[in-house]
Amino acid sequence: MEFLSVTVGGFRNLKKTKILLDGSITSLVSTNNYGKSNFLDAVAFGTVFMNSTPQARVRMMGDESCMPLVPRLDEDDFTFEVEFHDAKLGEYQFVRYGFAFAWRRDNGTGERITEERIELNSKRGGNWSSYLRRDIGKYRPGHSTQRCTRKLNLDSSQLAIDVLTAIDGIDIKPAVHSIRELRYGACYPLSTEGIMDDYPLELAGQEGGVFSLSERDLPRSLFELKKSHPDKYEEFQSIVCELFPEIRDIDVVSSQLQPEQKQRIEDQTQRLQETTSTDDENQVPYRIRDEVYRIFVTSSHLNQPVSVTRMSDGTKRVIWLVARSVMADIAGVGLLGVEEVETGIHPRMMQDLLDAVQEVLGETKVILTSHSPYLIQCLPFDSIYVGVPNDEGVASFATFEAGSVEGLSDAAYDRGMSAGEYIFALMSSGDDEEDILKSFLEAS
Repeated sequence: MEFLSVTVGGFRNLKKTKILLDGSITSLVSTNNYGKSNFLDAVAFGTVFMNSTPQARVRMMGDESCMPLVPRLDEDDFTFEVEFHDAKLGEYQFVRYGFAFAWRRDNGTGERITEERIELNSKRGGNWSSYLRRDIGKYRPGHSTQRCTRKLNLDSSQLAIDVLTAIDGIDIKPAVHSIRELRYGACYPLSTEGIMDDYPLELAGQEGGVFSLSERDLPRSLFELKKSHPDKYEEFQSIVCELFPEIRDIDVVSSQLQPEQKQRIEDQTQRLQETTSTDDENQVPYRIRDEVYRIFVTSSHLNQPVSVTRMSDGTKRVIWLVARSVMADIAGVGLLGVEEVETGIHPRMMQDLLDAVQEVLGETKVILTSHSPYLIQCLPFDSIYVGVPNDEGVASFATFEAGSVEGLSDAAYDRGMSAGEYIFALMSSGDDEEDILKSFLEAS
């Protein structure tokens, strides 16, 4: 499955914005407070909403931390749409799916799904055919039944994809299953504190394997990768050693947790539960694993292998990003969001890191956020989306007009700047400079 685009809007300060995912890596670049993180959060929110129960969706439609923050967007519904390609679907292999809902209002209105679309296509660039009319409660079973629609009764918090997967004898059922299988993974931590540590306490029912959507699982995930996909693990090792020539080897080992260690963790956790909640029904269910996992690095600069936790922040972040990229394709994660990729990483390593990540992604696409001009030098212009300046506090992103890149590069050269430095200079200056920047961008 290959993501082709993602659209989100009506979320915090973010207006409806579509990002095309033509290459392996796409980047959102801007100065601070332009909505880069909100875009990734909106994608995560939308994918969780799709796969939640109707009861959970009602709670999400009332989540004040996600509702529009600025007056311009106050009445906007939350919008989510993806386009993807899945060759095994045959004549339905290009899929466009989206939905919208009205946020809960103080006057008791809202809190309902207002729109849902399923559009399918047999070829890239062909005409889309609609298979769902939520507004009149009907769907089409397949391409051969052009004028035959069937009734579909949906509650205000129910999506059609909840119901269509349970209906037998409809041609579009495999496409609906593919929609339900869409997966988004997050690489958000700006600090590496704790991400390389393995603490053998996990929530009951927490997803494991080579790619968990939890961010604090790298040692265990790498161990599973080494055991289940040794070729991919060797690829991970090779990339790390290429990026850091002083590193000769990186390995992950497991060890049994001793009974006294398990008891100590049990006691500590019980004390924590008692101090945070007096209601047994509200206590978080957990279990203690039997093993702990640790990552060790062998370096020509050190006289013995050391725990990766003793490496620098930047080194740990690179290792973490490479590992997550390798695991994403194996686990069928179609889209990976990486927050502020440049944090802790030397600018001269950026190109090598991005090249290495692209080698292992397979069909997984990556959206990076950045407020660094250096990243712009490492990616093609058509994969870069720039925060569009405005005086209303509304976040949106646009890419460059195809015919404007040469003029932008020439203008940067005339000022003795790189293209990235010039773009950020325009973004950070007054109204006249912002207008110049907008003249290089596609209309948003």
